[in-house]
Amino acid sequence: MKQLYALLLLILAAAAFTACDKDQKTLNQLDGTWQIKQVTHLKQDTTKLPSSGSITFTKCDLDGAAKSCPATYTFGSQPINDLTYNVSEKGKSLGMFHKGPYNTYNLSDMYSIVQRNDDRLELEGDIIVLRTPAGANPVTKVIKVSLVLER
Repeated sequence: MKQLYALLLLILAAAAFTACDKDQKTLNQLDGTWQIKQVTHLKQDTTKLPSSGSITFTKCDLDGAAKSCPATYTFGSQPINDLTYNVSEKGKSLGMFHKGPYNTYNLSDMYSIVQRNDDRLELEGDIIVLRTPAGANPVTKVIKVSLVLER
């Protein structure tokens, strides 16, 4: 019976190590600047979406205390924004979390990694759109989108 428990423990440890390896491999592939080539609605919506921009992921290791990595992004002419990001679910999810004041378009969500290779990254998730109607307080809207990024 002790051998069975030891075998189960070994299998669980190997599975956890493999998941971490896939997350780290994805982090390594993200390192660098990606150009936003396309942003499209996943549901019918008339809200204007950004047509250009970039995301720069800073390489880091998720060992020890580091649970997220630094990055920056910008859409069109809006200022550069800071964010943190992490990878989970065996390299299939990318969490991007906006830091600082909000601009017109903001990334802050868990994104599904639909496609990933050395030169192309396709994500699905939410963009937060901040609109300020004339004479009114800002209004936020969360829009489900597909993002296509290329090096």
